[in-house]
Amino acid sequence: MFVLQIVCFYNSGGKQVIPDSIASLENLEELHLSSNLLESLPDSIGLLFSLKILDVSGNKLVTLPDSICHCRSLVELDAGFNTLS
Repeated sequence: MFVLQIVCFYNSGGKQVIPDSIASLENLEELHLSSNLLESLPDSIGLLFSLKILDVSGNKLVTLPDSICHCRSLVELDAGFNTLS
């Protein structure tokens, strides 16, 4: 059985939106979304309980969803080069 563990979207161009359906990737361990002009992340990101690495650097994020605290396995979060407040 194939299990998706790593997803990478680097500099995909144009304004991007991450769909709520990302939560269906329950075995996802790494999510790399740097340089995509993202303005927000879906609340459903908190359902990625196996997520260990989240790279959202170089976007236009102002906040991170509160649900991110539910990512129990998260050990690395790169949110640099955003406008977080």
